[in-house]
Amino acid sequence: MTGLHVRDLMSSPVTVIAPKTPLPEIERRMGELGVRHMLVTERQRIVGIVSWGDVRQARSSHIPRLSADEVGVLDQLPAMTLMTRDVITVAASAPLATAAKMMVEHKIGSLPVMHQGCPVGMLTTTDILRAVADSLSTAASACECDVCANTVLCT
Repeated sequence: MTGLHVRDLMSSPVTVIAPKTPLPEIERRMGELGVRHMLVTERQRIVGIVSWGDVRQARSSHIPRLSADEVGVLDQLPAMTLMTRDVITVAASAPLATAAKMMVEHKIGSLPVMHQGCPVGMLTTTDILRAVADSLSTAASACECDVCANTVLCT
């Protein structure tokens, strides 16, 4: 995995929504597109990010039973009330290790990927874990393990 850059693992294109996009539309688009993070943009500028966790929290089961009117109000929640406003981004050319450290340090599950000031993709913990798993799988196939001798011989 040495030498990998963010651009090598990011998902692209990035999914964007408007600040006024209502909660049900966010849920629908996340489901249809199979994404868990969406950038909120206004006038070609990133103003926030909405995660599946934000959506889940809005629909949280710890909310007491809601009346039909209250559900209607919940359904009108716009992205701007759900989003995280201080969006941390990473350059497409950044080393993967740098991005992973940023995600751990800030306790976040995704980083919007930027190139020349424009969002070009999204890097998630899933993308990084998939690369780690592939790397470990490749390394393991080149090794012979002798459990009884407690040794690993790699060719």
